[in-house]
Amino acid sequence: MNLTVTQFINKVWLPTLKVTEGTAQDYEYSLNGSILPKFGNKPMRDIKPHDIESWVVELTSSGKLSDRTIEKRRNLLAQILKKAVQNEYLDKSPFSKLTFTKAKKVNKVIPLTHGQVTALANSLTPRFRIMVWIGYYTGMRPSEALGLTFDRLDFDKGTITIDRQLSRSRNKVFADKLKTSSSKRVIAFAPQLQAHIKDHVAKFGLGPHGLLMQNRSGNVWRYRDARDMFSK
Repeated sequence: MNLTVTQFINKVWLPTLKVTEGTAQDYEYSLNGSILPKFGNKPMRDIKPHDIESWVVELTSSGKLSDRTIEKRRNLLAQILKKAVQNEYLDKSPFSKLTFTKAKKVNKVIPLTHGQVTALANSLTPRFRIMVWIGYYTGMRPSEALGLTFDRLDFDKGTITIDRQLSRSRNKVFADKLKTSSSKRVIAFAPQLQAHIKDHVAKFGLGPHGLLMQNRSGNVWRYRDARDMFSK
């Protein structure tokens, strides 16, 4: 049976996928963004090594994706086709005859100055500036920051409890668990951040479930929407 990539994903790969909710959302984004538009309707046995090479060249030439993102999407396609070989839908993966250069590491991270962070925050609509300040003072992951609720803040002890994060699924608010088992933690709550949050809540109130951040309509501010705004 010469299934297309989309047919195999729906029939075999997705039903046996065992990853976290966040990873599953990343996979979905990669599939819809690059893999399925190119290979979705193509029978797996018809995919040749040169098809994959030309696809990678197209992604690179577009300039829209980083080398690391392209590597992740290439590896995801390789993983799917390897699964097809394991389940005898393919005799051999076209990746078996290919080698790719590993993506270069990103440049050394240089922390922004307080002045630069202030300028960044002020470039956003006032309602959304708190996103920058929470990131600056805590280093929380984006989904953790977006899922932060007022009841997790202890102004007297000066601590923030991080024990959940926002779900990337629009069908629920909080994810089933944090990214790793060690992600559950209590961190320092800087007085400067306390002042920013008090000011933010006084002006804009709280979102659903006591969330500190909310979208323009007062609803849950989803990861993808926040990411797109921050990127711009």
